[in-house]
Amino acid sequence: THPPMPAILLLPFVAVSGLDTNQALISAVLGGLTSALAFRIFRSMVSIKSAVWLTVMFTFGSTFWYIAAHGSIWYFSHTVGLMFLMLAVYFTITTRNPLAAGLCLGAAFLSRLPMGFSAVFFLLMFSEAPKLAETTATDAVSRGRAWAVAYVRTNFVTLAKFGVGAGSFVFFYLLFNY
Repeated sequence: THPPMPAILLLPFVAVSGLDTNQALISAVLGGLTSALAFRIFRSMVSIKSAVWLTVMFTFGSTFWYIAAHGSIWYFSHTVGLMFLMLAVYFTITTRNPLAAGLCLGAAFLSRLPMGFSAVFFLLMFSEAPKLAETTATDAVSRGRAWAVAYVRTNFVTLAKFGVGAGSFVFFYLLFNY
């Protein structure tokens, strides 16, 4: 009933500690790493003071820290999925690496299937759509032209790299369930 990525991530710990593996501790550590990653993402967009406050709000102003510290199987899946999703956002916003972002989104998908719906964000970010926000077109014809130009300028190799990264995990999941 659960996708396999959290179990795959736990395999090395179970190999060392056996059934005494403390899943809640691993979940809390991953939660801390995800918060640090959120800080890096926020820091690339805003001042350090704002990044600190945004990170505090993300970590403690939502259910994230409770979920990460609890560590039960459903919450662990959420923590792992959010960690991979934040990695995908990091590779999209800070380094513009579509293959790595696709791989991380695929791993997030294998943690919690609904995270696959966030692919729309990444497809838009790797296309020319963010530049459309800069257009000052007010009428429908001008906006339509702007979208057409953005479509023509879109680097489909970049989108293909993202698709290969994410698609490899989807293909694995299809094989896994065959």
